[in-house]
Amino acid sequence: MVKRLPAPEPVDDDVLLEMMKDVDLSDPKVMDDFVDFTKQPLRPLHPPPQRLVWRIVCGKPGTMACANCKLVSYCSKDCQRAHWKIHKQDCKCHLRSEQWVPIWRVKGRKAPPFAEETLPAAHFSLPTNRSSVGEKTPPIDLIHLKDNEKDRAKDLSLLFLESGDLRHVVKTVNSLPDDFTGKLQIVINDKDSTITARNLVMLLLLGGQNDALLAVDAVIHFWFSTFLPFEYHAMISGTLASFTRDYPDITTGLKSSFGLYSSVQLGCDLAPLLDIVEHLNRAVGLSPNDAQEEYDRVRQDPSRKDATDWMYAGLKPSHRASVQQYRRMGLVLPFGAVHAHFNATNVSLFSPEGIWLQHDSADPIHGWNINEVIASGKAQGAQPEDIYGCLYFHLSDQLKTFAKRIRNFSIDFKLFAMEPDALLQSLKDGPVEGVAVQNRFDRIDVSNVVDREGLEKVLSQWTPLLSEGDNAAVVGLFQDWAGHHPKGSARTAKGEHYNNAFARVIDVMQMSFGTLPEIMGVDAAGDVITRHLDLGYNNDEAFHEFLMKQELEKVLGEARLVLRGAHRIVPHRIGVNIKAPSSALPEVPTEEVWYRSTNFTSISWAERYVEIGRLS
Repeated sequence: MVKRLPAPEPVDDDVLLEMMKDVDLSDPKVMDDFVDFTKQPLRPLHPPPQRLVWRIVCGKPGTMACANCKLVSYCSKDCQRAHWKIHKQDCKCHLRSEQWVPIWRVKGRKAPPFAEETLPAAHFSLPTNRSSVGEKTPPIDLIHLKDNEKDRAKDLSLLFLESGDLRHVVKTVNSLPDDFTGKLQIVINDKDSTITARNLVMLLLLGGQNDALLAVDAVIHFWFSTFLPFEYHAMISGTLASFTRDYPDITTGLKSSFGLYSSVQLGCDLAPLLDIVEHLNRAVGLSPNDAQEEYDRVRQDPSRKDATDWMYAGLKPSHRASVQQYRRMGLVLPFGAVHAHFNATNVSLFSPEGIWLQHDSADPIHGWNINEVIASGKAQGAQPEDIYGCLYFHLSDQLKTFAKRIRNFSIDFKLFAMEPDALLQSLKDGPVEGVAVQNRFDRIDVSNVVDREGLEKVLSQWTPLLSEGDNAAVVGLFQDWAGHHPKGSARTAKGEHYNNAFARVIDVMQMSFGTLPEIMGVDAAGDVITRHLDLGYNNDEAFHEFLMKQELEKVLGEARLVLRGAHRIVPHRIGVNIKAPSSALPEVPTEEVWYRSTNFTSISWAERYVEIGRLS
């Protein structure tokens, strides 16, 4: 008989909460005392998981997965039997059963065509300034040193014009060699003040907390989870209080140093961020119960049932259960992990009015390379079925490396919250008071600003800020171009283009087509093929025509620039090798890769990257 672990000593969160209620951060002495208090490791009731350990039963490593669902692992059969009464609810849940069918089959209706595309996302009651805190595209390495400078001592300056979250920054820094000794200036801008404030918090935690493992866990949940241990909320409040303690005496250039060589500095005035900082600092704001009710309002919206079931229908049974648990709780954790101590709302994912800031279909999995995520999970004992457990360990690995490099490398982060035009003017006008920024960049990531502003305007504005040399480049992502060209996607290209794409997709997915017709209905299963046709469509010619209509040749000639045919920083398309030609298709070599590529991403597969450099 397995002896259960004794319950851990309870942490009196009520004491901490009462203390924070009475904190008057306008009093300098109180501010100093509070900051000093939160610099101590504020450990949550249960420590962060370092690998898959089944703490609920015995605390030993979980090496034997449940044979039925593979969502949880145990150290022994005795351990599994002791937990079966609880685990049975998940293992035998209806979503995992052979009897489960989507709602339209239950009600005898025809499947909605292209459900996710035709049904609007559930954001009808979100504020007009709703923050897009989620990202869809996998991270890129903006330096790619081995194919460009090849100099491990080279100083580099990077600009992320519309950064979104930190995934591209993390990927770029982590991709440098361990013995890199150059200095990095990384300018991170986003016009959305909420995104900039969240990025600031994450950098401050990763660079400034003494306990790196605790900081990494706090950042994972601040980044993606709807709730946090209250200790993490206190840690975040103390971190922000420390950073802003000199305001309003100093309004620009607020700065924090990490290790011996690195720092993060706010390049713009704090004033536009102040309301958000105060919102994040609030000890008693949106209660967990109210937050859960608002979260459920969006996630469980009845009008989105068709779209949700469309998503479930394409998944394997255990992945349905895993996704359902995430959608219910909003926590990035291994399946079955202890979570009762997540007792504070992550207010950064809610507006000050208590409105959830994401769509009902938002999923943190979508912004990462799913194959890398699963590999990271396997290395820590998680099964591929436990998809959010795999994501937790992948994020943990990435952030541990990033935190170490922040402390050991020389990196100056400069954060801005400006419209691109305003940032450009600020950089041209010279240093902001108290902020030294180099205004020549080795890489400029303009992201999908090219969709909104057009390539001609973006290049004319930003290429003058490129450094000299043939390694300097502007990188852009066209996400929406396919909708503005008659042959932009396989569905609109029709004819031979459509037939070729259809044949390629059928060839790859025929084995995985499996039970889709009987689950979704024959009509819906056909729509699945059509939705993913761009995975098999060579859109290179159409994209070139699209660029030419933007008078690209004229723009390049006037500025002595070149559109690179052979990329050295990013691939031409997502899912393609960086050295592959522009006509290459996304690599889908196996049934499993097809399954992952079509179910754990929210991209269209028509997206195209461009690299523009100086003419030699």
